[in-house]
Amino acid sequence: MGMTDNDKRIEAQSMTAVPPSSKMERGETRQYPSHGLPPGYNEDKIMLMTRDPYWVHAYWEITENRKKNLMKEYSNDLFEKGRMVLRVYDVTGVDFNGSNARSYYDIDINESARNWYINVSQPNRDYIVEIGVIDKNGNYIMIVRSNKVKVPRDSVSDVIDERWMMVDEMYEKLFRLSGGHLIGLGSEEIMKMISQRISGELSSGGVSSFSGSGALPIKAEKPRKFWLVADTELIVYGATEPDAKLSVQGKTIPLDKDGTFSLRFALPDGDHFIPIKASSFDGLEEREIKITVKRKKD
Repeated sequence: MGMTDNDKRIEAQSMTAVPPSSKMERGETRQYPSHGLPPGYNEDKIMLMTRDPYWVHAYWEITENRKKNLMKEYSNDLFEKGRMVLRVYDVTGVDFNGSNARSYYDIDINESARNWYINVSQPNRDYIVEIGVIDKNGNYIMIVRSNKVKVPRDSVSDVIDERWMMVDEMYEKLFRLSGGHLIGLGSEEIMKMISQRISGELSSGGVSSFSGSGALPIKAEKPRKFWLVADTELIVYGATEPDAKLSVQGKTIPLDKDGTFSLRFALPDGDHFIPIKASSFDGLEEREIKITVKRKKD
């Protein structure tokens, strides 16, 4: 027998959350509203973050009011007939004003996108990203501009800071004061060295007096449980076309949606050869990088 409209209303009422002030019967459960993150914060904003020397990540929000104002200012079919893009500017060494970038390129995006991984291709550079629309006549209209970020180098710095250099005489003095000259000696040699130093100080008057008998008491040390453990691992990461086929050491490796990959290897002593090969989706192109790592633990 089907439910009447009245039955449905009664059932719906029985499923509503119990107000905090009401009394609950034994066996009842209280339902609370969800407090998840909001879909947006009603701000026209784009944020740019560095991921590694070759990739940055952008995320953004564009409000409906901003879109309506742009359509009112330019054209009602601005978003319907135009195409949205991320415009990536290289602003290394310039005070960017919107038109003085060293170079730029566009990435087509869909209107529903809210974030994007961007391959910047050149490390050790400064970048700014804008979201904009290219209208049906080919004119670019900026919607919002990001902060500036710098991607790091992909190699060891060749800059030597003279402030941290140390002449040999100063280094040797600090090394001896810190006890560094005792490194590598056994306990018997160290005790002999200390004894000789004390004898020299006694004969030269460097020590004025000792209490008690002339013998120097040597206090026995308690056994110590001091220890040290160290090891290494190797992380290999990179990126290629998202639809490419990738293999590392002959094993097929799945790519993330943006074409990136990251692998973690144990690194025992010895030589390690890590060939990385990528093939285009149609198999017509291949690229290969061979990495050799040597580890020696003394």
